[in-house]
Amino acid sequence: MPVITLAGKSHRSRVGVSILTGVGSTELIASTFEEYIKGAVTLGAHVTRRCQISSALRDQMMNSQLMKVAGFVDELEAAYQQIWRVVCSAEGKLR
Repeated sequence: MPVITLAGKSHRSRVGVSILTGVGSTELIASTFEEYIKGAVTLGAHVTRRCQISSALRDQMMNSQLMKVAGFVDELEAAYQQIWRVVCSAEGKLR
């Protein structure tokens, strides 16, 4: 089900913005409270559009960078290896 997200400083709003951006649904992100209300009312009034968005969301999510687990793990491992090299290098200089 499509959800309108109000961008803000709270963790939940940042997560909502991150997920919607990641799946390519930035039209569901509101910058102000007024945009949030307008977006929710508009989406609620247009059943066809809501159904179109809803039916596309699963594929958008599955094809998004958010689901590229192997690539994420590779990047995370590379970061850990770099951190380890820096730590080992610093320890060598301390001796």
